[in-house]
Amino acid sequence: MLIIPLGLEQSRGDQILNAKAFQEKGYALTLEEENLNDQRLKELLDKLYENKDVIQKSMENSHQGNALQTLVHEINHSSYVT
Repeated sequence: MLIIPLGLEQSRGDQILNAKAFQEKGYALTLEEENLNDQRLKELLDKLYENKDVIQKSMENSHQGNALQTLVHEINHSSYVT
């Protein structure tokens, strides 16, 4: 995936940190909003396509498990559920 987080002018920076975490794990590429232009977007989309097998393998090798099961578990065991 290609992540384009909101810049610090429009957010608290959490989108930037999340995008960085996904990129560091090899799941995505990040395009900073301030660097967004036609040429850079095309470059990164091409790079994603060229590296799709590597990215998919990184996600398959993740120790995160099944995201849906994790979310359901967290919701069911949350102190906010009444």
